[in-house]
Amino acid sequence: MRPHGFKLLLALLLSASDLSECLSGHHQRDVSPSPSGASAAAAASPPSVRLSNGTYIGVRNDQYAQDFFLGIPYAQPPVGPLRYAPPQPLDESFDEPRSAADLGSPVSEDCLTINIVRPAGTKPGDNLPVGLWVHGGSYVNGGSLDPRYNLSYIVQQSVRENKPIIAASINYRLSYWGFLFSQELKDGKAGNLGFRDQRLALRWLRDNIAPFGGSPDKVTVWG
Repeated sequence: MRPHGFKLLLALLLSASDLSECLSGHHQRDVSPSPSGASAAAAASPPSVRLSNGTYIGVRNDQYAQDFFLGIPYAQPPVGPLRYAPPQPLDESFDEPRSAADLGSPVSEDCLTINIVRPAGTKPGDNLPVGLWVHGGSYVNGGSLDPRYNLSYIVQQSVRENKPIIAASINYRLSYWGFLFSQELKDGKAGNLGFRDQRLALRWLRDNIAPFGGSPDKVTVWG
């Protein structure tokens, strides 16, 4: 995305107050929250978040003063009997904390995950605005693992403006798995699965963003 796209998003997210000046950046910094880069910057005490189904351990990036929570499932894996079926909400809870430090595989049917990037130290009750990035690719390719889609830049710019935000990105089913058409799928009311994935991701974000320090009432979708 070009920098002016980030400017527009910040204006939308922070519409409650005027921006004093336009953002001055002219290129997007290559700050990919990849497992290798993130682990190198992890602090001794990584950030954690307690959600309704369990606790996730993220990654602290000290260089950019951000917390990453990567690859968190927002739906049941769409495999086996759930292949070519509408996405199903999570139905399990767990006691042992799980890692949220890995973006996951670039190619996998088990792809219904969400990533959260927030300013370091953000806590429940801060009620920061939230931007949800939905990647493009003509519904055939793309994914949140693509370094062009990292969220560090816009979070950093929001902090510089003293108007911090939380940014999220999702994966959803593509191509045959997300947008296959057949009479059977139509009869079963199971078409446009990729769009259904996106809708469930939005519901997950609404129900779970507060523990990250975000506001469920201040969510902007862009892509």
